[in-house]
Amino acid sequence: MQKPKVFIVEDSKEWREVWDKILSKRVTLLLADTLQEAQNIFDREYDIALIAMDACVPGSIPTTPPLVQKIRKTFLGPIIAISSDPTYNKELILAGCDHECSKEELGSFISKFLELPAV
Repeated sequence: MQKPKVFIVEDSKEWREVWDKILSKRVTLLLADTLQEAQNIFDREYDIALIAMDACVPGSIPTTPPLVQKIRKTFLGPIIAISSDPTYNKELILAGCDHECSKEELGSFISKFLELPAV
């Protein structure tokens, strides 16, 4: 059975390592820490099950809402806003994200959303 692909756009190495540890046995993680890398991954992967999107990649001002708008034109699956700033999550929702959750809750949110088996 093929593992679902989860695409996470996040510039924090620490968070990427946390999610890798929590999820990598049950999903194929696709991780991007720049807008260009995110676009490249999205362009080459056709069977992504879920996307999680930080707002500020990299930096401290929102840079990803235009990427969400572009992805939303062809991607019908769930996109989760995961900014630490609630205001930025609202911007991501307006750009096309379906849900929002905290970075701390992302692993369990993905597990429940995709109905992943326990490890």
